[in-house]
Amino acid sequence: MKYSSAIWLSCIALLCLAICQPCFALTNEGRVTEYSFLPEPLKPAYTLSEAVNEALRNFPSIRAARFKLKAAAAEITLAKTEYLPNLDVLAQEIFTSHNIVAGTIIPQVLDVIPIQSGSASGNTGKGYFSSNQGIGASWLALDFGLRRANVKLAHAATTQAEQSLKLTELDVAFQAAETYLDMIAA
Repeated sequence: MKYSSAIWLSCIALLCLAICQPCFALTNEGRVTEYSFLPEPLKPAYTLSEAVNEALRNFPSIRAARFKLKAAAAEITLAKTEYLPNLDVLAQEIFTSHNIVAGTIIPQVLDVIPIQSGSASGNTGKGYFSSNQGIGASWLALDFGLRRANVKLAHAATTQAEQSLKLTELDVAFQAAETYLDMIAA
């Protein structure tokens, strides 16, 4: 019991000291020391160029325009892949019973003629495995300028995305500078 009252008294003394500490901040001469209620000194403000650069780094519409530019650049690569030949490979394994037509093919892009494989029909009704395989190659030799036009179109879309990014950066920089100057003037 003696210890708990001593703990309570020390807690109350610390609380009073914490509350009254700013009152003891005045010295004999009346000068204010570091424990006063003065506001914190202001941190150095942004300069105009720092405010504009911060806006250019973090503004969402600029990020969106940069992603659109990356997507447009990827479209060029995609358009150039039309010059390459296509090679399609199909392999499927089917488990079927005798009452299903053997050689059924799952729908796909590659046109494969089903080949009958597996056990002979007329079995007792047990299932069996069947397989289908196929390979196909194609290449468009004459396109009458279609692939070249698609590549040019992708380049034009990339140029448009670049110009759109520059315009968005200009708009954001102008708005950031105008807001900064309005705040300074206020």
